[in-house]
Amino acid sequence: QPSAMTYGDADQSLTYSSDSSLSVTLTSNDTSICTIVSNKAHIVTTGTCSITASQSGDTTYNAATSVTRTFTISGATALTPTFGSPTKTNGGYTVSVTNYDSNYTWSYSVSAGSVSAGSPSGSTVLLTVTGLSSAASATITANTSRTGYNNGSGTVSGTAKTNQTISFTQPSAMTYGDADQSLTYSSDSSLSVT
Repeated sequence: QPSAMTYGDADQSLTYSSDSSLSVTLTSNDTSICTIVSNKAHIVTTGTCSITASQSGDTTYNAATSVTRTFTISGATALTPTFGSPTKTNGGYTVSVTNYDSNYTWSYSVSAGSVSAGSPSGSTVLLTVTGLSSAASATITANTSRTGYNNGSGTVSGTAKTNQTISFTQPSAMTYGDADQSLTYSSDSSLSVT
């Protein structure tokens, strides 16, 4: 019985024989899943590999009863997206995917507002979330897929900038020659007002 395999494994040697000592033929029953290369099981993609061993006989021996063995080819380890630290913006935030790989198909969604992806730069892609209200949060979900690999998924949450309000008390009327008038002002963000 062949061992289970994982996508990316080297071809698996197969053990087979006939008590007639005649040569045995190995055939893949679904070449879209696996094939036979130099009498070894070769992975094409994930799924159930089915291989039949047969011997058609000769002038002395009748054809042997064929024997079929099946085994599973599992997906390779998924690529789980990783992210940098989000940066707040007016109405959203930006954050970078830090392990982008162009061998995978990537897709992005966001729990509120909208998300767009910039052009890849090496292993980095900048994601931009827009359409959030003041101080609102949203979670981006990034998904990866690739033939022969398990699907990967990662999330990151960020928050939009918070609106602030300036309070500026109306100054009193002044007369030329008056001393400088103190002004009263503040921001509810506690940031300095200019």
